[in-house]
Amino acid sequence: MEEAMPQLQPVGMQHRDSYIAMLDDHERYGESYPWNDAKTARVDFARFVEELAEEAAGGALPHGAVQQLTYVLILGDEVVGEFRLRPYISEPYERYNGHIACNVKPSSRGKGYGSHGLALGLELSRGFGLDAILLTVDDRDNLPSIRVIENNGGRLLRSASDAEGRMIDSYWIDL
Repeated sequence: MEEAMPQLQPVGMQHRDSYIAMLDDHERYGESYPWNDAKTARVDFARFVEELAEEAAGGALPHGAVQQLTYVLILGDEVVGEFRLRPYISEPYERYNGHIACNVKPSSRGKGYGSHGLALGLELSRGFGLDAILLTVDDRDNLPSIRVIENNGGRLLRSASDAEGRMIDSYWIDL
């Protein structure tokens, strides 16, 4: 029997406990979670979901921020990762963040979920009329992220340093 693969779903109240468990998983592995407002998710998940809906609608964004749709990667009832899709990017997102950002919780890595989730994210991107996607990796030692991108047809486009002097590698995927 073939093993089930996770699916992307917009973050909703039904994901509360499993989302917080994902945050806890990062903590257990000694990792921070800087990608979304983990503090609000822990203390007021309803407000967290509202903020994500506002970002998805493109409203109430800080200056320079772009519309961002946040999805959880769900296997059964378990959140195994989070994917953020920015259908329209401009600077600085074009140079340092890209269209899609993804992470898989530490205890679920190495199972193909990142590659599968990115493939699902590419399908969502096609729905926005995009014909190519830009992704970035800000840690050249993050070989799993590079493999996820390359497994989905990504090729290195450029390398540039950010304001802190970190090298950011940008990858391109034709849809």
